Parts: sequence; structure tokens; C-alpha cells
Amino acid sequence: MAHADDKSVLGDFADASFDNYGVRSRFFRRDGKFLVETDGPDGKLATFEVKYTFGLDPLQQYLIEFPDGRLQALSIAWDSRPKHQGGQRWFHLYPNEEIKHDDVLHWTKLNQNWNFMCAECHSTDVRKNYDAVNDRYATRFSEISVGCEACHGQGSRHVAWAREQSSWWPFGKWDDPTKGLAEHFSERRDAAWSINPATGNAVRSSAPRTLRAEVESWCRTREMDFEWREGGRLRTRHARPAVARHPRTGETVWFNQANVPGPESI
Repeated sequence: MAHADDKSVLGDFADASFDNYGVRSRFFRRDGKFLVETDGPDGKLATFEVKYTFGLDPLQQYLIEFPDGRLQALSIAWDSRPKHQGGQRWFHLYPNEEIKHDDVLHWTKLNQNWNFMCAECHSTDVRKNYDAVNDRYATRFSEISVGCEACHGQGSRHVAWAREQSSWWPFGKWDDPTKGLAEHFSERRDAAWSINPATGNAVRSSAPRTLRAEVESWCRTREMDFEWREGGRLRTRHARPAVARHPRTGETVWFNQANVPGPESI
């Protein structure tokens, strides 16, 4: 994610147009701003300013900021692959569906909302700051893109913890919840090893313990409403992890190399 400027924007904003189910969207520049004319929340053509870019390769999306603090991801994206691979073109994320303004998949609706759907996995130290009474967002972040500290906590605490140890081998005060992700390692991989005389290879005599940090990935899961902080458990922040499914058909959704979403059985 980056602020929209001459360096970050990859798409063609030189008065380029894209037609999709009777809607002609136009991408252009004015007064140094990147603008798109497309169907808005009421279905009528309107001009919107691109505030942020989202992604690099193989596609780049563009985020539009609304007065209530929402950032909405356009469903028309830029294929950033080389031209000989079919790229350097505008395309719609739902090429075989007519997505009207009252459809849940329309770019102005909740399913394309950055604050709710995308923010915490793509930026660092995100505070969504949703005001339920007034239905507004005042989302803030420490870093615009996702960094190490988004998942692992403050790097300075890791360094301080490491310096307190005589070595990285897990002896001494290993379980320290004040040292960023160290709390995740409270379940160490203890195991006994022996040598198989027939092969000369080391053999584990007891099964390794699974680290919670290795299985509790919160990306692409269904979110709850309250904020997560490093060192916390996934299940206190998210509901049961689930694959991405089409909101109408229930089919699993995936993206192939041509950037065209489609169903896949699992």
C-alpha cells in the first residue's frame, strides 16, 4: 500500500477508458491528482480521487476515500504484468458478472471496504477506530505497509530480550510475554533423538509440539470487531478461519494466473 503518486501508480491514467456492462470508466489526471470517473454508490457516473495504491504484481488496485473515512477498493484493477504476458491493461475483478451499485460486490459496498476487510493485514499497528453511532471510520496506522512489527511486536523488545539471554538456545527465561512474540513460544518443541543404527540417521523418538504461532495465522480469516495486539491469541480476534467464498453462490473463490476469479472445489 502506498500514497498515490507518480512513483507508486502503475496504471494508465492518460485518459484511458474501460467498458464493463454498459459502464464506461475513465482514468485521467488533473492538478497532479489521479482520478477515475465511474459508477458511484447511487449508480450514476461521478469522479473520484485515487488516494492510495494497493499491490504491485501481478495486479494493482486503487483505493478511494469517502467523507466518512471509508477507503473503498475499485473493482477495476490494473494488470501490471508485461504486455507479452497479457498485462498492461485495465480489467474487472468480476469479468463475467454485472455488478450494479446495489450489489454487495459493488466497489462502494462493505465487501470492498479497506478499513474492514484489508487494513490489518496490509498495514502496521492498525487502529480501525470505527464509530458505530455515526457509522464512520477514523482509521490510523503506524506504517502504511505491513512490516515485521505488525505480527511480531516491537523490534526493540526482541533485541532487549535477546541481549538478556546467554544464547538463543531455549534455556533460562524463555517464556516472557513482555518481549513481543516470545509469549508465543511457551509451547517449546521438546523431543528426544536417537541414531538409527541401520541408516545412521537421527530419529525423533517423540512427536514435536505444534507451535501456536505456526498455525494461528490471522490473514484471510473472518474478523471480529475489536482490536488485536501482538502476543494475543487468534481466536480472541477472529471467528473460525474460513476460505474465501462467493457471497451469493457460496463457491470457493480463487485467483488464477490470469487474475480471473473462479470457483474451485475443495
